[in-house]
Order: sequence, then structure tokens, then C-alpha cells
Amino acid sequence: IDAESKDTALYKVLIADYFGIPQADILRFVNFAHIERKRPDGEKTLLSAFFAYFSADRDELKLEAPERFKRAFEVVKKLLTDAYDTPVHMLLINFIKDAGIYEYILREYSKNGILRIRELRGIGSFVNMVKRSDLADPSVRLGAFLSEIKTRKSHGLPVQGDLVTLTQEGVRVYTAHGSKGLEFRSVIIPFCLQNKNWPARAIHEKIKLPFDLFKDKKQEPDKESLRRLTLQDEARLFYVAMTRAKSDLIFTASPTEDNVPSFYLDRLSVSKNPAEDIRESEETLIGKSLDSAKAADSFIGTDDVLKDMISGMTLNPTRLNNYITCRRKFLYNDVLKLPGRKKKSLVFGNCVHKALEETYREYMAKSKFPSLVLFQNAFRRELRFQGVDKAMERDCLNKMKTLKGWYERESAHPVMPIDLEKKLTVTIGDNIIFTGKYDKVEWEDEEKASVRILDYKTGRPDKHIKSIDQCKDLASVDCDGYLRQLAAYKLLFERAKKESKGRKAGSLTLVFIEPLSEKISRASLKKGDYVSKSVQVTDEMVADLEKIIKDVWGRIKELRFEKLNERDKDICANCDFDNICWR
Repeated sequence: IDAESKDTALYKVLIADYFGIPQADILRFVNFAHIERKRPDGEKTLLSAFFAYFSADRDELKLEAPERFKRAFEVVKKLLTDAYDTPVHMLLINFIKDAGIYEYILREYSKNGILRIRELRGIGSFVNMVKRSDLADPSVRLGAFLSEIKTRKSHGLPVQGDLVTLTQEGVRVYTAHGSKGLEFRSVIIPFCLQNKNWPARAIHEKIKLPFDLFKDKKQEPDKESLRRLTLQDEARLFYVAMTRAKSDLIFTASPTEDNVPSFYLDRLSVSKNPAEDIRESEETLIGKSLDSAKAADSFIGTDDVLKDMISGMTLNPTRLNNYITCRRKFLYNDVLKLPGRKKKSLVFGNCVHKALEETYREYMAKSKFPSLVLFQNAFRRELRFQGVDKAMERDCLNKMKTLKGWYERESAHPVMPIDLEKKLTVTIGDNIIFTGKYDKVEWEDEEKASVRILDYKTGRPDKHIKSIDQCKDLASVDCDGYLRQLAAYKLLFERAKKESKGRKAGSLTLVFIEPLSEKISRASLKKGDYVSKSVQVTDEMVADLEKIIKDVWGRIKELRFEKLNERDKDICANCDFDNICWR
């Protein structure tokens, strides 16, 4: 497991409810780890700083609950020590015992049997699944098991386990087909709604097979015959579901303006029972369950620590976009600086940028555009420096080969840079330090002292080509982040007087390394085209961006790091902190 993944796992363990470590203590330790990382002889990872600090029994952090941190240290230390020679299920059981997870559940949910049983069943089910894995391969150790879990996750396969016993109170969920041959004392058939479930609305054949393939059919049935056959199949299936019950058979239906109860219920002369007393009890039960499930924000009471952590912070275009997109991601990524797993897209992008920088520096030095070989060699050197695993290295190298078409197109009409990879820093408003680094600056019109700033992008261009022109408000979360970046480069370049030397940024261009994956008719672009998107950033846009920077910084100083109201499938799906926010 790479260092970033270990550090992320450690953070998740430390913030777990069962250890009860105050959030302020966790933030003090994370800040300590940041300071250590900057020292030449300091610890470079969160995990190594964790072991170095608590192994030495130090006390300079003045923690509120040092004994809880120490207990977590002992549990994690034992887990890692035993990981090499202990079966996975024993390792897991020992961790549950040492960390006090079982006792925590009993204590925390002592007044709520539903949540208590749910949590205990979840743990027992997972342990049972691990036991089965151990029986299948007794030699498997933690590393191999985690690799299997990672593979399951990457392929969208659920991690499933059985209930601890078959005598627990609860229900078993079956499809009508799956229940064939089984019998139960009580059966509940829910959602008996017409054209929803019983009977379901007929689905037309997606791919109609030629009629002459069916030798036993003498004539092709008409639509009415097909409808009757479908209803007969549904009725037979409903009969199968009903006859699974030996004693009690319960139907449920919640009709609305658009949904009516199944006509099967009328045919059966089933009496409708609104059961007011039961409904009231159910509402009360659900209300209690939801109240118990609500958790207070874990960062309440950490204001002093957070204010200390943001005191020397600078803003840049990426951080600005992070905050606008998700304030909680900004907290985890840019304030706490929690490590995330290496992403292939980010590694590939870093390698391409480094290779392009070396290519253009060679061009500036010799006035001759280098061959593809120089670009590829520079790419490989940077990839080795990134320290990725073999699989990611192979994927990046394979993707590098696809850049040949773009490179040949670029080398046919190269433009000499004025400068490359220059970091700029300006002060905005009330001493807000705003920084950024452009990829390349070249002349647009030397007589008018107008330059073009280029930003190379390695992701798919389609979405950005479509959305940039539609942005009406730079402050909107729906505005493409690349447009804010371009406005930021103009602001930085023209405000940094030593860099601009009186020159103006006439246009700003996004150069996409990858071709379009689909046709964009309104822009007259074909699938496979290489595109560069030039944007005229106006002074009004720069003024708007400056206002946004001031507003964002003001909110950061107010410690406004709220979570999204609910999980967003587009924003959260690719976020490293998804399972921290929504665990």
C-alpha cells in the first residue's frame, strides 16, 4: 500500500467514533505532521509522524485527551505488527476487541435497539465474510486481502456477508422467482401497485427476434395476444409469491394521484386496513431512528486550531475552484492536507507538463524543435520520479504513445516561448496572497505588447469546450473551473509588474493534449480533432474574479467549511474524501 493510502487510512481510524479522540486534538496532530514534513530531518508521512511522536511519549502538543490518542496508537501498532503473520479474520477480531468497537456500539445505541442491532449485524456479517475468505485461502494475509477488496471496488462488486446467525429477528428479501420452492410462516408482498409491480408494466422487446426462428410457433401473435400472455405470466408469478406463506399473508400498497392499488387485490377481495395506530407507531419509530442517526459536525469546537492552520495560507486558482465546488473538500485537501491516493490522470498530467517544459526549453536553447524522442525520455524520467506502482506506470506509458499525433501537429508550427512554468505571486485586498503558475507565455502581437498565455490540459476536452462559453457567472458552482483559471492567469500576469513589464495578456488559451471523443456540431468539430480553446478574458471578468477571491477568503477566515447538503454523484464520486464525508 502506498504512503498516501496509509496516511488516509490512519486519518479515518483516528476520527472514528469508537476512539473518541477530540477533533481539536486530531487537528493539532495533523498540523504537527505538516510542520515535520517541512523540516529537512522531519517525518515525511502522517503515519511516520504518528509513530515517532507517540512512541517517544512526547507532550508538546498539549492534547485535551492524550490517553485516547495513546490508546489508538497502541491499537494501530498492534494491528500493523500482527499483520504479517496473523490470519485476517483473527486480525480483524482482535482490532474490534482492542479498539472497543463492540462496547462502543452497546453504549452509544443503548436506547435505540434498531441502530444497535444494525451496527452489530454489520460487523458480524463482515467478520463472517472474512472468515469464509480465510477458509478458502488460509495463507492469505492482510495485504492480499486488501488487494482483493480493492479489486472488488474497482469492478463495482459489493462486499457481502451473511447474518451472524439465522435465528435473529428480521426479514429475508427475495424476488418472486427466487422464492420458488420455499415456505415461510409470514410473507409480506409490498408495493402492490397497478403497472408498477403487480402487474408490472409490459416492456416492449428491445431487439425483436425474427418470427421464423421459433419452429413451434405457427403464427406470429398480435399485440393483444402478447398483452394477455404477459398478464398471465404476471398472475402466475403473483400466485407463486402468495403461496409461500403458511400462516400470514400481508399486502402493502400506498396509492397516490398517479398510482392505484393492484387490481389483483380487488380480485382477491382483500380488505383494506389503514391501521392508524400502526402508522403512528411507525412514524414515531422512523423519527427516532432519524434523530439518532444525525451526527453533529465533528469540527465543532476546533475553531482555535483551524484559525492557526489557515493563518499563513495562500490561495491559488486550484484552491479557489476547490472551495467553490465543495468547502469540505477544501478543508480536507488544502487546510488539513490529508493525503489522497495517486491518481493516474494527475500523474500522467504531471509527466506531460514536465516533458513539455523540457521540450520547449530545448527549443529556446537551440532554436530547433526537438524530436518526439526527447519528449518521451523526459516523460519517462518524470514518471520514475513520481514513484507509482507497476500497473499505473504501464498505463501511463501506454497513454504516452497516444500523444504522437498531437506532438507531430505541435512540432509542425511551433511558437517560441517568452517564458515557461513561471510562478507568480500578487497581493489582493486585505493582504490576501494569491499565487499561480502558468505553463507558457508567447507573443500574440509584439508591436502592441500583447502576449498569449497557454495552459496545457491532459484530460478530455469535450465537456470544457461545451461549457466554457455557457458560463455567465464566475462565482457559480456550475461555471467551468478552467475559465476561472484563465481569468486568474490574466490577473496574476498583469498585476505582477516585474513579470509583465508593461505587457498585456491579450488572449488565454487552453491547449488540450487529448483529441475530442465525440463530435461537437455547434463548434464544427469532429471526433478525433485536437483542439485549443482561446478565451478573451475581459477586465470586468478579472474584477469579478478579484471580488470572488476576497469573498472566498472572507469565508475561509470565518471557517465556513460546510459539507454539501447531500452527496452529489458528480462531485463526490471522484473525490478522495467521499467515504470520510458520507461514511
